[in-house]
Amino acid sequence: MPTDRPAVLLITADQLRRDALGCYGGRAVGTPHLDRLAGEGTVLGLGVHGESVVSAEP
Repeated sequence: MPTDRPAVLLITADQLRRDALGCYGGRAVGTPHLDRLAGEGTVLGLGVHGESVVSAEP
């Protein structure tokens, strides 16, 4: 089914440090599939959140 809209794949992981991925220079663990996706697409380097995401337990 042809479409004029681009395909979008957004991968988020809140427990994964940026330097753990090969596409950002990490070498400790191999991430060839994520590196290939990053190489063929767009990699976003900065995310901004408008509210505090860290809070104390009540």
